[in-house]
Amino acid sequence: SELSDISSSLSPVLEAWEDQNWFGAATFGISHFDEVKDAFMRFWPAWENCQGQYSKSRDIGENAWGRAKSIYTKYKQVLNQLCKYTGIDVPGGHDAVDEKAMPTIAPRGGFEIEEPFEPID
Repeated sequence: SELSDISSSLSPVLEAWEDQNWFGAATFGISHFDEVKDAFMRFWPAWENCQGQYSKSRDIGENAWGRAKSIYTKYKQVLNQLCKYTGIDVPGGHDAVDEKAMPTIAPRGGFEIEEPFEPID
């Protein structure tokens, strides 16, 4: 959207810079001065908006992970008690699928170190 439009305005300058074509970058910048200036002026507000949306979506994901982790912990306790009650082993062991239950992207502050799961006796 906004960043894509800005990118299309600045792409010729960026491509010239990548090729170390300083004359080409300067020529485009001078011949499209208003367009390039406008793109630079619009960049920061668009970037801040993008970061705000990213932060909101990340908060939603972390909230969902927190709730899912709570439910998963309760599920493990029930499963362990059920297996103990019926006299069968927990399939794969107590921590068999823990890795599959982990999120695929770490929070910015990293994961909190949790105590290992201890089955309730």
